[in-house]
Amino acid sequence: MPAASRWSYAILALAMIACHRNTNQPGLVVGAVGEGLPLVDTGKHFRFDIPVSRQPLTVSITVTADSILLEPDRDMCKPAMSVPDLRYIRYECLGNDYDLLMISLDRHAPAAHSNWSATTKVTKQRRVCVEYRVDARGVRVCARYTNESYEETVRTGGVLRARRDRGD
Repeated sequence: MPAASRWSYAILALAMIACHRNTNQPGLVVGAVGEGLPLVDTGKHFRFDIPVSRQPLTVSITVTADSILLEPDRDMCKPAMSVPDLRYIRYECLGNDYDLLMISLDRHAPAAHSNWSATTKVTKQRRVCVEYRVDARGVRVCARYTNESYEETVRTGGVLRARRDRGD
């Protein structure tokens, strides 16, 4: 079977898993590793704390021979439906504290080389002029200011720092 067909079947399987797991409850999400890509940390369990908000999102992963199982403590994560990557398994997570969280788990060493990035909306304040007047020299100047709120999208990210699950 050509490699492109295998990837197509893997993506289809991941889509079916994601649709099957499409609930508001946190759950186990599977990312297929693919043939010929050995996993260094097979059979191990790790936790990552991702500082996306006031309360970090804790994600547990279990590395098996052919997949990486991901389970967030809250929110919803699913495999990213993008072009297959031989190095990373990518997940998209949606939550109340951020717009989109991308988790990239290294297929060969998920505890050592994985990363995350997130976009959030931040409310900021700015001072704007609401009333103008012309001064004695004929120059238009602001006579009255007010503060207004606006939202700005901010990107953050970093390296995932793994800690072993107790009992490993």
